[in-house]
Amino acid sequence: ALGPLTVWVTKEAVNGEISMSKKHWTKVYEKTHKPSFASYKELEFASNPVIMRPGQVRGMYIHSTLRGDEAIVYDNKQKQKTHDDSFITILPGRAHVSERAFGSVPIWGWGSAWRDNREFVGQIKYGAVYRLWNPSSNLSFGGNFRSAARILFLCQRRVESPFSKLPDDCLFYILNMMRWDWLDDTSCAMRREQKRRRRLERGREQQLEQQRMVDAERGAPAHAMEGDVEEDVSGEVVEEDRDTDAVLGVDDEEGDD
Repeated sequence: ALGPLTVWVTKEAVNGEISMSKKHWTKVYEKTHKPSFASYKELEFASNPVIMRPGQVRGMYIHSTLRGDEAIVYDNKQKQKTHDDSFITILPGRAHVSERAFGSVPIWGWGSAWRDNREFVGQIKYGAVYRLWNPSSNLSFGGNFRSAARILFLCQRRVESPFSKLPDDCLFYILNMMRWDWLDDTSCAMRREQKRRRRLERGREQQLEQQRMVDAERGAPAHAMEGDVEEDVSGEVVEEDRDTDAVLGVDDEEGDD
């Protein structure tokens, strides 16, 4: 018994936390559905898709103004992750038993309108758009892919190589059209590498903060510490561990060590 449904998504989670205040949510769907006890009802978002970036955390809230507590089916929390694959993770959440969206008064008139430790029941259809290579996103790709890109440009710099006849733009185009996994990079290995980069980044930030404290005690101006750098395939010098984007739409399976 679905009734008048609305679907809301968070504008942006702050530090992975999702606020239940209505001002932090955007309505993306509104339609009245007839009762369906034997099959799922599809909520079509084609005209207003929910787009998520790699590593992004967003909340989704489905509400019905139908009287009673039988409008939407949910289940008790069974495990830490309701669903988890190489692209998306669905986490448990809360059930809401109020006839008003984000309302604080439950249908019984007393107690809390929110029930913790509940999880989604249904199916989710989504599509994944792979990130394409370009010089600025080189560090987001796997080690095998980056090595191939480096070798390709090294060959281009050798006069005896056939690649020397090609301009940089042609090599950019070739790499841009290659899939991220054509050179046997795996999502697990790329996640491990990203976690290592984040640890190095945190270590560098701690060193900078300690240096600032030392300089402040001595009365000397704060100065940046020199970090390890490497030369990008585009010829620009970039910091090796500055990239913190998630890899190609693949979310972390584990928390940071």
